[in-house]
Amino acid sequence: MQVVLPERRKDLVIARIRSRYPDSLEGGKGTEGVQRALKRFFSGKRVDFDFPLDLSPYSDFQRRVWEVARTIPYGEVRSYQWVGSKLGNPRGGRAVGGALGRNPVPVIVPCHRVIRKDGHLGGFSGPGGIELKRKLLKLEGCRLNFK
Repeated sequence: MQVVLPERRKDLVIARIRSRYPDSLEGGKGTEGVQRALKRFFSGKRVDFDFPLDLSPYSDFQRRVWEVARTIPYGEVRSYQWVGSKLGNPRGGRAVGGALGRNPVPVIVPCHRVIRKDGHLGGFSGPGGIELKRKLLKLEGCRLNFK
């Protein structure tokens, strides 16, 4: 499964779901359940994306980074260094950023909640780049002065 964020638009509409399989999520929630949750999220409602994901096609390191990112609470941010520390490598921020940039299910794996330790947003590989990351964080009610 892959979540494709909207192309450059002023508003956040619904992300499209692409799947090579009829049900790429474990636990039977399927893409319809994900779409409903994404619609709620983009309408400004708090959503816990606790869907079990099959990320087996990806490297062990990527899966571990994404698992740590999924522990970041809604409306909060953590640093790339924090994620690296959780993996036993506090200097691994660049590698963490690389793994987050390859996240196939943004929002479900909330890579937008990971910023630089100096308060700058860092990178974002979704369409619209940093501006979309800023919108996602504001949508969740993050009240930081993003640099």
